[in-house]
Amino acid sequence: VQRVFVDLTERKHAEQALIESEQRYRDLVEQAPIGMQIATAMGNRLLVNKAMATMLGYDATDDLIDLEGRAFVAPYHYDRTVPFTDISQPHMPFRETDELDLICKDGSVCTTRVFRRRLIWQGTNAVQLAFIDLTESKRAEKALAISEERYRDLIEGSTLAMQITDRHLKRLFVNNAMVALLGYESAEELRAVEEFGAIAPEYRNQVRAANQFDLESGSTQQPHEIELLQKDGTIVPVQVFRRKILWEGEAAIHRTFVDISERKRAETALVDSEERYRRLFEESPLGIRITDTNGNRMVNQAMAT
Repeated sequence: VQRVFVDLTERKHAEQALIESEQRYRDLVEQAPIGMQIATAMGNRLLVNKAMATMLGYDATDDLIDLEGRAFVAPYHYDRTVPFTDISQPHMPFRETDELDLICKDGSVCTTRVFRRRLIWQGTNAVQLAFIDLTESKRAEKALAISEERYRDLIEGSTLAMQITDRHLKRLFVNNAMVALLGYESAEELRAVEEFGAIAPEYRNQVRAANQFDLESGSTQQPHEIELLQKDGTIVPVQVFRRKILWEGEAAIHRTFVDISERKRAETALVDSEERYRRLFEESPLGIRITDTNGNRMVNQAMAT
């Protein structure tokens, strides 16, 4: 009897190293804080981690292993699972795919961002999927969108002139009252005006400096007065209230403009009236003495002589 002996030591070492490597990888997947699964090209699950089960509301990973491949995928996203089964190029690194809505055990929807990676698992071509739960961020995005819409409606319906500008003073939003104040036909027409086109030249540096300060400090500033230019070139004195806000996720400045034309005219009329009274007092041929409530006296030239 002839016997041939082949040394399998190296092969056994390699097999043992592969087993140990897969075990370490299995431990890594099972302990990952994000949902992960490894499946065959046919969608049969070979491994599901605890985070995946928790994300979908299941008590144990075994509850997921035997489910049909797309059992917890929202039907309207079935077409997005096609790339998951592509194992034509094993050992490809993780690649981001579309967002995928999953159906939890209780029927609620969990929005995820999926990353896929092709690999060899227990000697078989397989696909590893990692699921990032976007549910909370989606809720936050929706809440922000609703908040911004309410804010927009509040501004739009205000009788005060308002506009929102970015860090370069580009108009992002203007309300109807602002359009009317400056004499334009529509918000679109006003938004198309150059950033400083509606600001009197002597106030442009002041506005630029205030805008930069507001963006950097973020604190609400005291109102100040500037002059705006209407479409026909008429000057409109205004008092400006401004504050930093977030608009569509970016830093912006919300300004409210109060038309003080009437107040300015009243102030001018008062100054003119006081000037006429002063001249009448000083030039009167009759002696005049005025005493205030504190006993202070003022006499004109005729009284003094």
